[in-house]
Amino acid sequence: MGVLLGSATGLILRNKLLEINLLWVATVISFLFLIFQYIPVAIQMETLLVPHFWDGFYIYSGKINGVLAGSILLAGITGVLIDLWRSHIVGFKILFATICFWMLSTFLTLYAYVFIFDTKNGLGLAVLLFLFWAFVASAYSVNQAAKGRSFKSLFPILAGIFLMFLVLVGFGSQQFKRNAGWGNFLEDVSISVQTNRYKNWQNIPELGYPQTNSGRAVAPNTYERAAWFSLGVDLVPENPWGIGVLGNAFPKLLIDRYPKLTAPQSHSGWLELTLSFGIPGLILTLGALLTSIYSCVFSKVRQLHLATVASLGGMLIILYLVGELNSKHAIEILYYWIALITTLQWQSIEDKAN
Repeated sequence: MGVLLGSATGLILRNKLLEINLLWVATVISFLFLIFQYIPVAIQMETLLVPHFWDGFYIYSGKINGVLAGSILLAGITGVLIDLWRSHIVGFKILFATICFWMLSTFLTLYAYVFIFDTKNGLGLAVLLFLFWAFVASAYSVNQAAKGRSFKSLFPILAGIFLMFLVLVGFGSQQFKRNAGWGNFLEDVSISVQTNRYKNWQNIPELGYPQTNSGRAVAPNTYERAAWFSLGVDLVPENPWGIGVLGNAFPKLLIDRYPKLTAPQSHSGWLELTLSFGIPGLILTLGALLTSIYSCVFSKVRQLHLATVASLGGMLIILYLVGELNSKHAIEILYYWIALITTLQWQSIEDKAN
């Protein structure tokens, strides 16, 4: 069903550069509703700048679902903005309206990441997305300057890079102040991946979190993700064909050896997919995504949604490195977007003739 719905959506929108924004309008509405849920709680706490997440209270159940929706939103609206700019088929008013919509989408998403979800992976994904497009824009500007293009014609690109930088610095500094995990991230990861030395991962409620040489406890979220991911990678060679069941493949493979294991999953979608459906399942799914991106980026035919496909495809790859696939409808969502970005670049015989 995910593939059918995604394919239908992509075919409908493949020749429509503006209408694809309807996808992002719907997601922005959900984030507006999220903010409206947060405001009364924040007022009660007498500040709008304090992290607060109560699973079951907000529209998104679980932080990862908000990160998934927000990351796709940021990737999609950024791709659309770039496609509109490079198409030269829309006027200034439409382009300006899209820029305003991009700013609203970015503000709502990053505000939710920092002050509602307090999620490091969400902010990290946004940073990677913006750094990628800033690099592409910078490379393009240098290339155009070498060809003699005036600074005035490159000003919108440079202004966009500067705006991205301000947004990241603003929200990044706020989360850095509120989440001590960033400052000790590398040290915590180095301890977390030593699963044979620090065996707290077997039963965290009972054993707690390991401590550094200074006596500081490792950040809980960092420890769980890094330790469980490291263990999951070790399980792949032992189970190259997977267990055939997507739900909780990680603990099912370990529970016989560690009866007191409390880990619910590895927290990595691609790893969970491999443990569930084996290396062939990973190759087929990730391969479909990679070939779709490749066929669009290196197509000999001008692609209307080039930046959108590249942006969404790249985001899906890194998103499911840190996002779950075995909860709710995550696997259907993944296949939906793979199908959508694939059919989004299809062209009919009439299109090619024109």
